[in-house]
Amino acid sequence: MAQVLAESGDVRHGFSYIGKRNHDFGRITGIAVTIKGNILLCDYDERHLILVGPYGNYLKKLDVDSEPYDMAITSQNIGYVTQPNSKTVLQIDPDRMVLLFKTTCTDLNTSVLCVTTTQTFLYFGVIKDGCVHAGGVNEKQISSSIRLISNDLHEIGLPVVKFHIVNNTYLSCIGGRNYIKYYKSVHEHGNIPIIATMDTPTDICSDNYDHIYVSGQGSNNIHRLEDVESKKTRCERAPKRTEKDWKVLDIPLDSQHGIKEPVAVCFNKDFITEVRIPCTDRTNSSGLCCIYDNEKNITEKDMAQVLAVPGHVRHGFSYVGQFNHDFGRITGIAATIKGNILLCDYDKKNLILVDPLGNYLKKLNVDSEPYDIAITSQNIGYITKPKSRSVIQIDPDRMGNISRQHATT
Repeated sequence: MAQVLAESGDVRHGFSYIGKRNHDFGRITGIAVTIKGNILLCDYDERHLILVGPYGNYLKKLDVDSEPYDMAITSQNIGYVTQPNSKTVLQIDPDRMVLLFKTTCTDLNTSVLCVTTTQTFLYFGVIKDGCVHAGGVNEKQISSSIRLISNDLHEIGLPVVKFHIVNNTYLSCIGGRNYIKYYKSVHEHGNIPIIATMDTPTDICSDNYDHIYVSGQGSNNIHRLEDVESKKTRCERAPKRTEKDWKVLDIPLDSQHGIKEPVAVCFNKDFITEVRIPCTDRTNSSGLCCIYDNEKNITEKDMAQVLAVPGHVRHGFSYVGQFNHDFGRITGIAATIKGNILLCDYDKKNLILVDPLGNYLKKLNVDSEPYDIAITSQNIGYITKPKSRSVIQIDPDRMGNISRQHATT
């Protein structure tokens, strides 16, 4: 990957280029880094999210029902993806690439266009009647937050491509313009008209020194801005901002960097200091290891057993063996009253029943990705399917579908 170089505490001023991976992308419109350092991309044309490793190696893909435009990942490693064409926002687990929740904008002529985060808050850019308003989001009340932002909060520009928050200031990339719009309050807002070299801004982010980076696709540059005025004391600050309040450095890209026409940019707090070549000779088979409570009357020969001092917290495992199955991505597991094990295979859209030792028994195909599962003391199973907003009730040992309930709101 390409890494920005700097002396400690100083302005980053160039790139160290390590390597590249070629992928059959459509059109990338958004990028974010997970808490594990993986890179998540929005492929607008192909309608899916792509997860790659820190060096660009492909990991996983998640198909979505509309064109994903922008994304951000919170400090709790929860991803938010905007889909303006369908007026929806997706909440995902970015490293596992699983959809958790989908919110739909119900107000007329309103959709969430952009999303960004700081260390503590999540922000949406909501487009209403062509103009973008921005504000903080209550993650427990996303729909209400969208309505509040579109009606009452800060108007950050038209037409906004992307936006970001630095030092309580909203910074917006404006389509077709070579300036950045800033908004701090109704009394303090305007343009930063000093990036004469910028052509076609596509994305904006900041680093841990609050330096701002803008990708200029047409100019083949990364533009770095530093808010000089924010470092002054209150008495030193001018009553109104001017061009001199911002310091700009253009970082040109060329064939030496292996980067051309940057379309998205984000900051990763974990700096890479060495290259490790990943092992490629691993098997791709999926396995199941069965782990049991040692109070059950099953011999150690037939199982993997939890070890514990009697009456004490279990603290280790005795491993006996495993069975390899052609699983997709397992996201949920539960044990039936007979001791069989029921699994949710998210990618292959089915439920798999295996016996206590891991032997395959039955499979039940479902119409949407099953995410989680629980089985009651009456041996009734409940499966959640967030993508289709439904829950199914099953007989887990017979693998029969009892009923289905759809969410109505």
